Amino acid sequence: MQCFSARHSLRVALGEGYVAKPARLGSAWGAQPQRQAGAAWLLRVGAWHRACAAGREAQPLGWAPERTMSYAAKRAALLASRAATMRHDPSPPEALLWAALVSRKLDGVAFRRQVTIAGYICDFVAAKSKLIVEVDGAHHQQQRAADARRDRKLQRLGYRVLRIEAQVVMRRLPEALERVREAL
Repeated sequence: MQCFSARHSLRVALGEGYVAKPARLGSAWGAQPQRQAGAAWLLRVGAWHRACAAGREAQPLGWAPERTMSYAAKRAALLASRAATMRHDPSPPEALLWAALVSRKLDGVAFRRQVTIAGYICDFVAAKSKLIVEVDGAHHQQQRAADARRDRKLQRLGYRVLRIEAQVVMRRLPEALERVREAL
């Protein structure tokens, strides 16, 4: 008789004299000797599946059925996570341009940064104007074909894409802002 509970497998592997505690993120189980069983967060493994010990079929206690995410949902979650990371740790050119765009400083137009659109993370987006501003660093020189595909897809959705070199933003910020102003 096989039980599909991770808790039962732990009890079988460790024996009745051990307890399990959830790991920090709750994704793995660790074992601690029974002497620490007085703490409220420790759970006695042996009490969970008495039916398994008796040789009967047992269901895992307190576990919801496992749900799997679709590929699109996983990708959307990954992109949202990456965009949040990029918002909190911008490159120097992006930080400089954002300081000039934040709080409607450029002609009263509201911009958002590191926004996911159609499976891509866009540097700056003016939603009302349907304008996407991309700051291209050195790595964009090697991926021009991919950038062109991305631009075509975003243009099919009605967005205009403005690409500005990172060096232009760093050395001639007023010129970069004028290019954004003209595109609006």
